[in-house]
Amino acid sequence: MLKRALPWLCVLVLGFTPCLAAEPPSAVAGATATAASREPAIGSFFANPQYSDAKLSPDGALVAVRVKRANRDALVVIDLADSSRTKVVAHYADGDIGHFEWVNNNRLIFDTTDNQLALGERYHAAGLFAVDRDGSNVLPLASRTPYIDKGKKDTPYLPGQTYMMSQAGAQNSDSVYVIKQTFDEYYEPDGYDLYLVNTLTTHATKVPSKHIVQCWVLDHKGEPRLAISTEMGVTAIYHIEPETKVWRKLVDFPAYKGGAGAFSPLGFGPDGTLYVSAHQGKDKLGLYRYDLANARIDPSPVLQVDDYDFDGELIASADKLLGVQLLTDGESDVWFDPAMKALQAKIDTLLPETVNLIT
Repeated sequence: MLKRALPWLCVLVLGFTPCLAAEPPSAVAGATATAASREPAIGSFFANPQYSDAKLSPDGALVAVRVKRANRDALVVIDLADSSRTKVVAHYADGDIGHFEWVNNNRLIFDTTDNQLALGERYHAAGLFAVDRDGSNVLPLASRTPYIDKGKKDTPYLPGQTYMMSQAGAQNSDSVYVIKQTFDEYYEPDGYDLYLVNTLTTHATKVPSKHIVQCWVLDHKGEPRLAISTEMGVTAIYHIEPETKVWRKLVDFPAYKGGAGAFSPLGFGPDGTLYVSAHQGKDKLGLYRYDLANARIDPSPVLQVDDYDFDGELIASADKLLGVQLLTDGESDVWFDPAMKALQAKIDTLLPETVNLIT
């Protein structure tokens, strides 16, 4: 998928002196009208996009995308071999499709929002739903009622404070991992429980945890491998052994000051390598590999950016890390793979006036 961003248009007026040999008024008026007709309407900067957030199915045969339909964002699935087989799989008159992801080649999950209301005016939770790629077999997985779960369960699905993960997961079964926000004795948010939910039966199984976890990280096989917990001003990062499910602390450090061995996990590469961002004694954050067996950060960075902390996401194929999508003063792709470097150069040549991001 190619994401295109409009270039910045900047005009600096330095001042001018009227010229006696100016164009006739009619010519000036015509030129002004022509220029004005090329300018986008003010409303276009605030309107929802016609198409957004396209995602390929795991086998690459289909693409799911949000499409504006009757002034609401719908979820549409397009068959790439036959675009005439385009199907609207979810569309609501009183709301918009929010986040979505493929569960497997046949099924998707999604939540909802309302783009016509400000955040404080929304009276419903995002909910969570599953649907087949042809729009059939729709099932609610989480409620749209925004209440705090106090242990009661009067519905066959999870409560309103249940959310999709930012990671796609394995995408090879009917089940997905979701997170449910937890609350302390004063009903203040304090962490997230992790559940494995079957999208065909709504059956949910909680992943056991000995700690209050603020962040869960899935590995390259889509299974829980890291849990980050902050309690009493100390952040601890735990590794969950995939075979034994035993939790092992990798490091702990002051939550707001960092410290020796402190890092933030970014994700796992297809070969199981953990990539993290860390200072490692430097002024700026860099991208590093993490040695899980010895619980230490590799001394040499994979990527260090001049003048910026590393802020990015991994881009991987099925068998190797290809590069990262990097945020500095703008977004860009940094490729480690020669073939992707060549593809980026070709696209940039074809689209010279856009910022071209490949996912």
